[in-house]
Amino acid sequence: MIFNILYVYLHIQSYTLEYQNMRTKTEKAVKLFQSGCLKEALAIFRTFRIGFTKEERRTLQIACESLTGNSGFYQQIGIDTDSMIMKSKEIITEKYLSNEHQ
Repeated sequence: MIFNILYVYLHIQSYTLEYQNMRTKTEKAVKLFQSGCLKEALAIFRTFRIGFTKEERRTLQIACESLTGNSGFYQQIGIDTDSMIMKSKEIITEKYLSNEHQ
């Protein structure tokens, strides 16, 4: 039991140090995205004004809000939130994880 607690504590500390050493919001957002923390990554990406079209920013906003518990609202007005989440993944992958940017 103590070993498990220590392991979790050290694991959290290593992630904390890793994120603190990042210099830009972009680096942090990309790392979160790569780690599978989509909601947290989208919370950062949706604040970007440069690098995304108006439609892409709207997609990122809807996807982020859907993941934070507001999907019902968007579904009520006829927006497919699952589609928006998938599109947001494609947008981020295309802009930040394609071979051209590495």
